[in-house]
Amino acid sequence: MCIFMFSHFTYPPPTIAMGEQVEETKAKELQIAALEKQQILEFESYLAAASTKQTITEQTSLLLTQLITMDPTGPPRKPPQAVLEQLQSLNSTHRMGHLLCRSRHPDFLLDIIQRQGASQSMPWLADLVESSEGALSHLPVQCLCEFLLSSGTLLQPEKQHKHQQLLEHLQSVLTDVKQDPQAPCEVLEYFLRRLSSPQAASRAQAIKGLKLVLSSVAMEEEAMEIDNQQDPNGDNSWLLRQLPLLPHFRAVRPQVVQALRQACQVENDPALVSSYIYFLALHTTHDSLPELADLVLDMAQLIVERSSIIAAILPATDHDIPGALSTQNALMLMFCSYLQKAREPRREAYTWSESQDQILVTWSTGEESTMHILVVHAMIILLNYGPGQDLNLFESLLETWFPLGKETPKAYLVDTSEEALLIPDWLKLRMIRSNVDRLVDAALTDLEPPQLVLFIQSFGIPVKSMSKLLHTLDQAVTTDPLSVGEAVLDKSYMAQLVEVQHHRGATGGQMLVQVVQLEQPRLPDYSRLCSTTHRQTLPVTALSNKDGTKVTDQTEVKQVASVLLKLFGSGTLEPEWNKAEKQQAFRTLQKTLAVELQQSTGEKKTLNSTIVFFNEILNSTRSTSFVNSLLQTPQLACPLLRLMTTAAVKTSNQEDVVQSIISICQDIMRISAGNKSSVMTIVKHFLRKHTLKQEQKSQVVQLSSTEDPLQVLQQSPILKLERTGQLLLDEGLKLHNTEKLVEAMGRLLLQDTTGFPAQTDSISSVARPERTGLLIDWLASFEPELIGSCTSLQMQLLFSKSHNHQTAVSKSGSSSTQSCRPYLLTLLTHRASWATLHHCLQNLLNECDQKYDPTAVLDFLWALTCNPKLWQGREKFTPKHHSAEDILGLTSAQTLALVGYIVEEALLTVRESETHLQQIALDKMESRLPLLLQCTSGGQEMAAVARYLVDIMSAKTGTKSDIAHQLLLKLYLRIPGLIHHLVDVELDKFLAGACVNEWSSSVLDGMSHTLFTALTATSQSKDWTRRSQEYELLARKMASVHPILVLRQLPMLAATLRGRVHLDFAVFRSRNHLNLFQQVVGILELLQPHIFLQEYSEGLEDTLRSYFALFKYHGHMKDLLSLLNRFISLLQGFISYDAQRALKYLQKHAHVLSDLQIFHPNLPSLRTLLSGISLPKTDEEGGEIIVAVAAPPPAADPSPVWTPRLASLSKMQGDDVYTALQELDHLSSRKPSILDTFCEPISELLLSPTSNIRTLAHVLLARHLRHNPAAATVGTSLAAFLRCLESDQADVLNTALERLPEIVLCAQEHALPLLQKVFNLGMCSNVNTVPHISKTIALLNVQTGC
Repeated sequence: MCIFMFSHFTYPPPTIAMGEQVEETKAKELQIAALEKQQILEFESYLAAASTKQTITEQTSLLLTQLITMDPTGPPRKPPQAVLEQLQSLNSTHRMGHLLCRSRHPDFLLDIIQRQGASQSMPWLADLVESSEGALSHLPVQCLCEFLLSSGTLLQPEKQHKHQQLLEHLQSVLTDVKQDPQAPCEVLEYFLRRLSSPQAASRAQAIKGLKLVLSSVAMEEEAMEIDNQQDPNGDNSWLLRQLPLLPHFRAVRPQVVQALRQACQVENDPALVSSYIYFLALHTTHDSLPELADLVLDMAQLIVERSSIIAAILPATDHDIPGALSTQNALMLMFCSYLQKAREPRREAYTWSESQDQILVTWSTGEESTMHILVVHAMIILLNYGPGQDLNLFESLLETWFPLGKETPKAYLVDTSEEALLIPDWLKLRMIRSNVDRLVDAALTDLEPPQLVLFIQSFGIPVKSMSKLLHTLDQAVTTDPLSVGEAVLDKSYMAQLVEVQHHRGATGGQMLVQVVQLEQPRLPDYSRLCSTTHRQTLPVTALSNKDGTKVTDQTEVKQVASVLLKLFGSGTLEPEWNKAEKQQAFRTLQKTLAVELQQSTGEKKTLNSTIVFFNEILNSTRSTSFVNSLLQTPQLACPLLRLMTTAAVKTSNQEDVVQSIISICQDIMRISAGNKSSVMTIVKHFLRKHTLKQEQKSQVVQLSSTEDPLQVLQQSPILKLERTGQLLLDEGLKLHNTEKLVEAMGRLLLQDTTGFPAQTDSISSVARPERTGLLIDWLASFEPELIGSCTSLQMQLLFSKSHNHQTAVSKSGSSSTQSCRPYLLTLLTHRASWATLHHCLQNLLNECDQKYDPTAVLDFLWALTCNPKLWQGREKFTPKHHSAEDILGLTSAQTLALVGYIVEEALLTVRESETHLQQIALDKMESRLPLLLQCTSGGQEMAAVARYLVDIMSAKTGTKSDIAHQLLLKLYLRIPGLIHHLVDVELDKFLAGACVNEWSSSVLDGMSHTLFTALTATSQSKDWTRRSQEYELLARKMASVHPILVLRQLPMLAATLRGRVHLDFAVFRSRNHLNLFQQVVGILELLQPHIFLQEYSEGLEDTLRSYFALFKYHGHMKDLLSLLNRFISLLQGFISYDAQRALKYLQKHAHVLSDLQIFHPNLPSLRTLLSGISLPKTDEEGGEIIVAVAAPPPAADPSPVWTPRLASLSKMQGDDVYTALQELDHLSSRKPSILDTFCEPISELLLSPTSNIRTLAHVLLARHLRHNPAAATVGTSLAAFLRCLESDQADVLNTALERLPEIVLCAQEHALPLLQKVFNLGMCSNVNTVPHISKTIALLNVQTGC
């Protein structure tokens, strides 16, 4: 349809794509066509497979030019060229495009314009308008307006006439009085709806179009009383002057009002928004109430939600804004007009609405109105800007919401009739910031203390308003000081804030400061009980002693004395207190003492006065009655004495206070005469604690000055050891000298736990384990990190071997470790700083030190990796594929020292005569592997570890070499790639004695089990041949690199071969069982000679038994000849490795071999095999069986017949090269081992420019690597393949990429650099390498079961 309407008979038409989109659309069409072509070919091939079985290509396809995907809702498709030409012919004869353009029901042209959208450019409109015949009336108004907007000033000179004609046509539509009013509405609607477009460019285009079409309207200055002062922006005369002069303005006015209301919500130009508001105020004030309600709601959203625009169009105090007063006056006019109509009495009731923002406002005059809450907020915000131009409007609006001398309006929810909050806190804060006094006073009315405290901390409040706020807060303090105090969280900040406001010039806040400031609580004035005269407070001095040499504050002493006398017995002439008065007075005294105790500095007046009173009364004649009163009122005396004794502890550095309280307690003890009460318990406990310290102090001074701490602790009896040690500890802490004491404790612990003497010159040093606990506790308290003051001694204590370690090993199989060492190591791990731990780690791992206990060292290293401090803030649940972090970060030398400790630990455990200890040693090495693997995350560290263990193995030091071999095997089970770090000689030595048949699991077990399970699960599906070849290649690669790990699956492989050979041979072959037996025998060939070891004899014999069963049932079939030859070669290898065990097994199946010789008499390998087992005799005297078995012929040099072929293969192209490759392909299909000789010339032919030679060379190389996967890493094949990937010839590169999956599978050791090379190739060139990489990764994932 678009092609017809615009006479554009090419694809894509301009309505679909223009400019750069054309190429994108064409590329998308090509992609869809390519996929569609592939689907058609597959469909046609499926049809041909059922009939002619012909191979369908693009040249032979019959349906390719006849079919297309049926997708009506999909993307548009390119018609064939013949169809386009046919459509062009039809258009010229029938004028279909002209008819479609003139159609109004449906309006196709308008539909296209609307689908394009306002943001799309439409250059095709110019051609359409230009090609229109005669008048423009047959085109829709929207089309003409779009052409006017899109053309602009870019028209060519010859097309200016058409543009002017179009403009005159649109102007006549607007200004013609006889015109149907619907036509001007359509023209203006098209421009006006763009004024609310989100794109600024679209809005600017609409304004430009409106200026063009309204430019012909003559402005009448007399009729429109508008001057530059009233017009917010003189450039918008099209809106304020010309638009109202249209003949049909009354018809278009609702449309214009609706468009301008929407434009106010999106327009960002302040001048335009001001003009829109001014226009709305001029032409909407006489509208009905529903229309005004919608209008003021839009204006309210503008005022409340678009604060940035409002700030740019309304008056500001700091700078002048052009037209701001006019805009403010226009908004007030709209809101006042709305209020005037909204408050009029109406008969109809308000219709219920689900909106929660509708409220019912009632005034004290009895008037009520239902309005939106935003409208109320907007009017109050508008009042904050001051009177403006019209004072009457401002006063009317202000009187409506904040009447003088009357109650303010109230609001109720429409749906629930509950009273609503008319002015929220944020609006009250804005009113406080206003310069209108009535607004400020109204905002401060009925504010709670938390609101007042919050507002005073806000910014931007004028000084005048701040003064009112502070005075209001002072009134709140006077009324409810507790609420204000709770509302002030940061009292110091609030005091500073009030001071800052005073500096600004604000007044008030004095009452608030008195409540905010923290002052020390004072005792109540009991002058009415003691004295009626006021006394001046004297300066407070120090506490007075019994002798009265120092003076205190007499007023404070007499106040406290008066209270205590009233509490504990009458001694004054004043009347006694009742119970409530006593409790209140004691509670005040108790609080005052508690506050003084919490203060670390400052003079404690109340405490000093209390002590003075106690000293005076206990030395007077009233002491006995006072003490008796204390004992009779324990509910008051006990709390008071506890506070006083607590003060003695907290002020221990003030000896006069402590001595005074001790003297008071001693006097109470003396006067009480053995009374047993809770008061006496407190007194006795205090005296016992402090008098004991005085006695111990003299003993400490004597001990520390005469003897060495080591001798004191060594010679102290066990019963006095704790007391003596505590004395030494206290004195050392006081003198800040604990090094000698720590060293003494370390030496004694070392003597008690390891047997080393504490003093080298002391012969009488005897271990005393009973004091170990005390020494450990003291050491932990004095030396929290356990290593610091005497590093060497402490390292010896924590990690050294026991004294008799070199001659004895405990029966449990481990060295005699000390019972306290785990606790000490735990303390070291959790308490020591990172620097201390790092220093300790370096000391331990500088070398494998023989003086250290390897178990203690390894336990410490493992504890470091599990330190809880490392995992704080980490995820509690680790991800599934999380790999352990290298916490220790050891160097290569430190890693080797760690390996040395592991070997040393196992060596200390092993005894040659006790086999169970060997198993314990193996278990210990197994438990240390996680630590070692965590510290050897990189390949270089693992290579160094492998070399280190191989060197120990090669040294042939007996048990230590065996342990190194076993550790290397365990590492090999965990990291099979370790084997690549060994050279051939070392690898043979490593695998020679390796037997991992009964050990713990290996990481390769899952892969090998998955792979063999998939390989033996034969299927009859079409793609099984391809899949089985992939499985076989993966299995062969694994068997060639890791034979001893693959042999762990030999019993499983033998079990999967059972239950197949009993089938009929045709069924046996069709179900791919024969192919499986051939693949398995190939894998067995790669496992030689390890498969012949005694450890694997059971699995080997089970596997061979399945093959003998196969030949027993189907041995007469000639299809089994190739399998029989390979099987006989395997048996000959078995005989060559272990003739006695092999012939003993073969004698059980001699009848099967004899039958096979009858079926195949011309098979020389079978005759040779039977010649050795034809007479199965056993030497009765125990002698060995002598069998004359011909050894397998050695590998010979290439036959001279291959010499010319080798010369031919040295060329890069030519017929003789291709002939030689074809002959080699034919021979190697039956015997792939032939390719070993021709590997190098075949590798060179991978770069041949001839396609058939290059392809055949890739086929032969893949066959060679499939037969011998280990050759991928030792020959020149991989280097040649890399040269193919670097080739500049596209054919050579594409051929190599097609063989990438097979090459990567055979050279998995180099898979990462190969895939990186291909990935970089795809990123840096136009070659699509994604399919090849995806297929390769998919094949690699097969090993893991993905």
